[in-house]
Amino acid sequence: MLGIDKPIVVYLSFGGCVAQAYATRHPQHPGKLILASTAADMDFEAVFAAFEHLGGPEVAAIARERWKRPTPTSRAAYLRHCVPLYRPPSACRGYP
Repeated sequence: MLGIDKPIVVYLSFGGCVAQAYATRHPQHPGKLILASTAADMDFEAVFAAFEHLGGPEVAAIARERWKRPTPTSRAAYLRHCVPLYRPPSACRGYP
């Protein structure tokens, strides 16, 4: 073992959701918990509506499939069609 009694743990994105559940169940374990780019709860219907707004109904369906019935195929489709919309070109005006 490493001999670390109270580690400082860092979690990003969906890992932050996992970390919050872990810290709630075992508050005595981590010395500190650092969360970045995460949320305490997800409103999936709002997420699907945002994808529909940005990419249309087909992209919303891909997001819904990925989050409701995750498989390697739905993950690949999500990465290909949805992840590029996390930062649409219109949000990048003025930046290279």
